[in-house]
Amino acid sequence: MWFEPLRGERSWNTCVRVNGRPTNWRERVGDWLRAAAMACDGRWSLAVELKSTERLSIADQKEVFRAGFDTWTRQLEVVTHHACVEQMLKAQRPDLQEQPEALKP
Repeated sequence: MWFEPLRGERSWNTCVRVNGRPTNWRERVGDWLRAAAMACDGRWSLAVELKSTERLSIADQKEVFRAGFDTWTRQLEVVTHHACVEQMLKAQRPDLQEQPEALKP
């Protein structure tokens, strides 16, 4: 064999926390400041904490964030498209929104 087979067992653990419940005064102050900023300008902010048993390079952490935001962006596009189609159908075919008498509460 051109490589040495791995021996023994190894396990790993990861944790991603996004705007989780604050556990100390620093996190409570951060949450309060983020909430105040959101009230002022209506924009969301995230506090993301990555933990893993294996040390990750900054480049690896950036790649994780980039991939996560790419997925988030695609999902936002899908949900926005669905909302647009729904509004179009409501405007052009309001009869589709009416419930049959048998299904009305």
